[in-house]
Amino acid sequence: SRRVRSSWGGSTALVSDYVFRGVSQTGGRAAVQAGVTAGLKGGFYALVWGSSVEFDDMPQVHTELDYGLGWSGALGEDWTIDVCLTRYTYANARELAYAEWAATATWRDRAWVSVGYSPDTFNAGERPEYGQVGVRVPIGERWRVEGAVGRYRLDALDPAEWLFAN
Repeated sequence: SRRVRSSWGGSTALVSDYVFRGVSQTGGRAAVQAGVTAGLKGGFYALVWGSSVEFDDMPQVHTELDYGLGWSGALGEDWTIDVCLTRYTYANARELAYAEWAATATWRDRAWVSVGYSPDTFNAGERPEYGQVGVRVPIGERWRVEGAVGRYRLDALDPAEWLFAN
């Protein structure tokens, strides 16, 4: 039999508020999050990520679980690119599930630009887009400071366009 080489990674977090593109997914409350990524041959990867959520208008929804398939690789010496298709799902609310394409170009692991598009977010007939730019400044070997600003256009939100920063 032939073995497929893979690498595995994961993350866990307890956050004070799960904010996605400027919109709280927990009503300002804490969230527990975890994810696993499997790196495959040729730069391809698969991921599963989850978080607790709380929507005041949907009390039956407590969990977001996202699945993704992507590719990441170098573009010359200074640039990398990552393209991913993610399926966002919500326990007890299948009607909210949607898919999104996202791409990020990163320069020297110091600055990035991201764009995303969904053909039907929350199955509401909306086609939002988002964009984000950011910078990362290392502080020694183990620490860094990051900052980003973005814009998310989704008509279901009030206001219809969100400007957000990290």
